[in-house]
Amino acid sequence: MHSYERFLSLLEDAFNSEEQAEVRCINIEEPMCEALGQFTAYLRSHPKDTNGFWMSTSRSVASCHRPLFTMLTRFRLLESVTAGLRDNRFNLASPPSGITISVNSNTISFPGSFSGAYVNTAAGSWQRNLSGIQLWVFVPEDAVNPSNFAGLANGENDWTPLGKQRLVVLEENDVLFVPPGLRLVQAWHTPVTCLTEQGLLWDDLSVLPILESMLVGHEHQPTHEGRNAQQLSRMISNLDCLIREQPDRFRKCMARDEFLVRFRAATQSWLETSSNGGKPR
Repeated sequence: MHSYERFLSLLEDAFNSEEQAEVRCINIEEPMCEALGQFTAYLRSHPKDTNGFWMSTSRSVASCHRPLFTMLTRFRLLESVTAGLRDNRFNLASPPSGITISVNSNTISFPGSFSGAYVNTAAGSWQRNLSGIQLWVFVPEDAVNPSNFAGLANGENDWTPLGKQRLVVLEENDVLFVPPGLRLVQAWHTPVTCLTEQGLLWDDLSVLPILESMLVGHEHQPTHEGRNAQQLSRMISNLDCLIREQPDRFRKCMARDEFLVRFRAATQSWLETSSNGGKPR
């Protein structure tokens, strides 16, 4: 049902549209923006010239079943704060597909593709392997000292995980969930052609860890994270409105006044850091 060939057929339906896809290659530092239909035609006509490539759509094309827990109200927060934004694509927790991704999207990755290392910061994520195999390598923040963590975060294609890495093998139908606010450096390897669907999410009960992780992301990867600073600021503004109206929804067992004080401090720190090129004032 979710085979590579079936997915290409779905992509071909968009041949005459203006929809764009993000394409990356292990030998190209910056992602390329390509017309979805044209790149699909390239895949059809050059089936043996795809090694090292991966392509991400700006929406879910396969429309597979998202994990049931993501339908819970507490995990719909990201959809709420992005509702109404002109462009709901952002870079909260760079997925294996690269820099720009929507709340839900698909990725085709080909043998030899490598995401480069990046920090999982402000968003949780889920990924369902529809076909193929992917290797997820990660280093938790608490496994290395702060200076080494910063070095790993900026290693990108040249990262050396210092023997602290952990490996997860994702096979067909496996689902990976990375909770919001969990800080780690991660990278993806693809040994065979792989089709995935993935999504980003926030958790009502993890607002403070999410904001604190956003700050870590800007300190360690200011250029990488700064591409979306304006949109993230608008999302934080929307979150602020929700919290002012419904503080009890987000504070868990924390006293309301303490929660609000910590929330204001976290948002102020992030706004100051993001406007200062990732450097705390």
